[in-house]
Amino acid sequence: MIHDRGAVWRRRYGKLLFADLTGAQLIVDVEPGLDKSEMRERLREEFDANPRVGRLLVRIDGVDVGTADRAEAGRDPGHAGAADAGFDPGAGDGATLPGHPAQFRAVWFRCRDRACPEVALRSFHDERLVPECPDRHGAMELRP
Repeated sequence: MIHDRGAVWRRRYGKLLFADLTGAQLIVDVEPGLDKSEMRERLREEFDANPRVGRLLVRIDGVDVGTADRAEAGRDPGHAGAADAGFDPGAGDGATLPGHPAQFRAVWFRCRDRACPEVALRSFHDERLVPECPDRHGAMELRP
């Protein structure tokens, strides 16, 4: 089985990298193994150092992975949970039930474009919150 290493890296970094390899004004070699926040910081540093550049081509281990644009790299990813609500999450807020869950079934989504390898895993399904393909192919569909 042949794997598209660029697609694997794009999946790891989500919306930070786009599959379109055109339009970049600068190539940036990035070391492998960065987590998503480290990648965002690395991209911000490159954009700060090159104020006239609006789009970067990201290369990891010699593979052209995808492009990053200034707007997405500069966006604040926000906080998970109720960190901004004025209390310590998990400190008696009633968010955690005692014991282990009795049952769990993961819900898989795949890109509507059969040639695209992108998949998404969710813990629930709500038709109003269907994940989008990170390669900009639109809403994903349930995987059978």
